[in-house]
Amino acid sequence: MLLMFFFSLVAVAAAAPDHYGPPQTGFYGLYGTQSGPVIPILKDEREGPDVSGVYSFEFETGNGIKREEQGAPQGPSGAVAMQGGWSREIPNHGELHLQHPYITAGEIQEPE
Repeated sequence: MLLMFFFSLVAVAAAAPDHYGPPQTGFYGLYGTQSGPVIPILKDEREGPDVSGVYSFEFETGNGIKREEQGAPQGPSGAVAMQGGWSREIPNHGELHLQHPYITAGEIQEPE
C-alpha cells in the first residue's frame, strides 16, 4: 500500500507542468514567430476628443515614422473634418510625405 502511494505521488509530480500562467507566445501571440528590434517612441502627444469633439495627436518613432492628425466636428450633422499626414525617412532617398486632404462639409480641400 505504501509503495502504491509512493508511485502515485511520483506520477503526479511528473505530470505537473513546469511553469504556470499563460503559455509563452511570440510576436502577436503566434507561436514560432519572432519580433524584430524594439523601436522607441520618441514623441506621443494626444489631445481630446473634448466635449465638442475636437481632437489632435502626433507621434514620432525611432525609425523615422511621424504621424499627425487634427479633427473637429463640422456642420449640423457633426461629421468630423480632419487633416493630417504621415512622413517616413527612407535611407539614401530622403523623406516621404503623405498628406490627408482636409475634408469639410462634403468638400475635399487638398493640403498645401
